Amino acid sequence: MRPPRSMTLLVSSVSARGRALRLGRDVVAALRAGGWEVHVSVTSTASDVEELSRTCSDYYIGALGGDGYLASAATGRVGHEGVLVPFPGGRGNDLCRYLGIGVDPVAWAQQLAEADRATMDRWTGPLDAVEVTSAEGTKTALGIISLGIDATANWVGNHSWLRSGPLAYAWGAVVGFAGGFKPWPIEARIDGRATELGGWLTSVSNTGWFGGGVNILPQSRADDGTLEIINVEKMSRLRALPLLGRALVARQIDHPMITVKMGRKIEMMRPVGLRALADGDVVGHLPLSMRVIPDALTVVAPGQQVERTVDIRTEK
Repeated sequence: MRPPRSMTLLVSSVSARGRALRLGRDVVAALRAGGWEVHVSVTSTASDVEELSRTCSDYYIGALGGDGYLASAATGRVGHEGVLVPFPGGRGNDLCRYLGIGVDPVAWAQQLAEADRATMDRWTGPLDAVEVTSAEGTKTALGIISLGIDATANWVGNHSWLRSGPLAYAWGAVVGFAGGFKPWPIEARIDGRATELGGWLTSVSNTGWFGGGVNILPQSRADDGTLEIINVEKMSRLRALPLLGRALVARQIDHPMITVKMGRKIEMMRPVGLRALADGDVVGHLPLSMRVIPDALTVVAPGQQVERTVDIRTEK
């Protein structure tokens, strides 16, 4: 039996300083024009959206907000029946970029309104998630977990007045490089094997996208049951600047000081207290562990967008 075209749409009242809320009416109008029955719930906190997502009776549950908001909605769907329909309503919208949805929620709603059943079936598929566990509890992440200057850039960008995700992230990177970030060695284990990470950039990737449009790992997929760990080693600021630009802007990571390792469970023990961010929000402090959950939930999206492949030094 095919599910009815009925959706509960969760709308963030705070994402991107109200952008999701402002666009919500147009999203609903576009869906209803295509025959969708839409029930709207406006939420303000992560706990609200997670609980509503978990208890929703509609087969389709939409979430209009930033990456952190979508991750909270996904948390409520993990292990449950039904399908999550992401709508980009934040500043970065990296999950929606990865899924091929783009950054315009109204245009995506119009695509859904015009989609027939065969198209909806083709767009519906599994998505891996990352379970992040620390002393602060267990959270679900969908994109990239950052612990290096990328985390500092995200943190500073979140507290800036800039409305554009890419500009806010770029400003945060400038602040971090100017002295707000100090590269630390990270004591870690990948699938039980001890390893040393840390330096200028340390990211655990599920999708490859972060920072409001930076696709640092185009080969990273959220449907392969594997995480990628990209690491830019410690070096002088003078040497680090062009290398970080090469990795973040040109996405060229074929350099001896940049490594990519693969694994399913990553544990990071020291330095104790180091902050980790994912999907725009703090997900914990070291010590913490990250574990991929294959096929954690089902989503509706046109499909992963891969720009190009790159040569990398990969270690398993």
